[in-house]
Amino acid sequence: MSGALITLEGVEGSGKTTQMMRLERWLRQQGRKVEHTREPDGTRLGVEVRRLFERPGVQSQPLVEVFLFMAARQQHVAEKIRPWLDRGRVVLSDRYADATVAYQGYGRGVDPDLIRELNTRATSGVIAGAISRSVAPSPSVCG
Repeated sequence: MSGALITLEGVEGSGKTTQMMRLERWLRQQGRKVEHTREPDGTRLGVEVRRLFERPGVQSQPLVEVFLFMAARQQHVAEKIRPWLDRGRVVLSDRYADATVAYQGYGRGVDPDLIRELNTRATSGVIAGAISRSVAPSPSVCG
């Protein structure tokens, strides 16, 4: 059997992790080998990219954010996702390419078509079937 990449996209608190755990359990019951990951911090490079945005006083331009996330994504695909897919795994990812279109494209004003083109290049064409969770979290989830 060939591998498959499934991404779960959505805002914080929308249930991505819960749905990913349920899907992983079901896939394993079907006899599939499953790997799970997340973006941008699926690799050590990605963790460092995330940390850049968590530093006090760091304010980046939207296009800079796109390039940093693309670099992390390319590393993620090369180091983890493609090898797993080549071994026939089902890869579940908490966020992937659609997140950059949403946050940096529609949220920060970068041309979504440019982001899609960069995503194609950064992922070497590794595309996913996306499960979107667009339900806003309830106040009890946000704390």
